[in-house]
Amino acid sequence: LIYEEKAVAVIGAMDGRSGHVAEQVITSARGEAIFVTTWASEETLTRIRIPWFFSVVPDDRDQASALAGEIFSARHIRNAAVWVEASFDARAAAQSFVQAAPPGVVTTFGAREPGSREELIARAGRGEYGCVVMFTQPMAAVDLAGRLRSGGFRGQLAGPLWLASPEYLRGGDATEGTLLVAPARGRTRAIEEFNAIFLGAHGALPTPPALYSHDAVRILVEALRGAGAKSGDSLGRMLEERSTWGLTGIVQFNERRGRDDAPTIARVEAGRLVALRGTAAADR
Repeated sequence: LIYEEKAVAVIGAMDGRSGHVAEQVITSARGEAIFVTTWASEETLTRIRIPWFFSVVPDDRDQASALAGEIFSARHIRNAAVWVEASFDARAAAQSFVQAAPPGVVTTFGAREPGSREELIARAGRGEYGCVVMFTQPMAAVDLAGRLRSGGFRGQLAGPLWLASPEYLRGGDATEGTLLVAPARGRTRAIEEFNAIFLGAHGALPTPPALYSHDAVRILVEALRGAGAKSGDSLGRMLEERSTWGLTGIVQFNERRGRDDAPTIARVEAGRLVALRGTAAADR
């Protein structure tokens, strides 16, 4: 797209590893184009401040801070267990959460360790943890949530942004009450309209990457119209100065070209995400 089609901008919902590859490509292009990620949240992606790499999704550090604040400060939960699948993104997100939590209150269980899942279910069922935070894919999280509940766990379930998906929200009693980082602050008219259009076109409700992709296209088109951009450099400068209201809230970038907006924490209620009152993001 960049070298053959001469695109000045590329938007992609990549995972963390692919995001780092895109970062290298954009750096090599040196001002010819920009890249906007709508899903990769690994926090080092924007740490080195590449002027042509932007993110519209809150990074792992911001997600972890919001989630840890709700669990340990707002709800005064004293200890938590973390379940981590073996993927790069899950391990990076879990590490950010452990760093955001108070020292010594998190026990980590990893998919790479034999018997770790069964140990987590057993210890959670005995009441050793007030919260279990799941860093795994939505359907695997639904299965784990069901097994935790069947094993006697009555504490709080929680998870990062990628669990705020239709698959997890349809998990029934097992996932009811889960605390999640949410892509939006509530069921606004704009989201309801977007959901209806998306459902008609694709036969399913939009996933979080679809919402963030919508907002990335929106702010990029506004910047292109304002800049008449002929290069990534000029377009990047326009994006640095621009903000717009999207489906996921106000879209604007900080000095690292990351999302400059506090994540929303929501609770799963009857298959829907309900933003919590009193969180910084919900109040703003």
